[in-house]
Amino acid sequence: MSLLAKFLHLPFYQRLLILEALCWLGIARFAVIAFPFRWIAAGLGLRNSCSIITPEKMPARQITSIAEAIRRISPYTPWDSNCLAQAIAGRAMLRRRLITSTLYFGVTKDAAGQLEAHAWLRSNGMILTGDAELERYAVVATFTN
Repeated sequence: MSLLAKFLHLPFYQRLLILEALCWLGIARFAVIAFPFRWIAAGLGLRNSCSIITPEKMPARQITSIAEAIRRISPYTPWDSNCLAQAIAGRAMLRRRLITSTLYFGVTKDAAGQLEAHAWLRSNGMILTGDAELERYAVVATFTN
């Protein structure tokens, strides 16, 4: 089955979320390429704080659906939808729905001693984006809306 056929067989709500994720990934990638990080950071929320919301007040199904939409479309974008673009896109989608989240930035050194950076997004105790090998990274900054 082709990608388009798979997409068309999804429920309407999931198709809309995937299209929204595609748009936000494009905007996020453009911002990462075009603007200095300090400008992007200014729009990410409160620095070095974490959201504390009780799980019963958070729409877990919406959060999971947003994470799934980003995961589904990211490999198929014509640009590099890296961890930072995914985290920013997820953040925008959650913010649009008035759902709090925390965006994390971490660093580590690879085998050659080179610095590696990673970004991930957490909401309601769930990691939405960038959940691979998080234990390797030391958190250097967080942003909460």
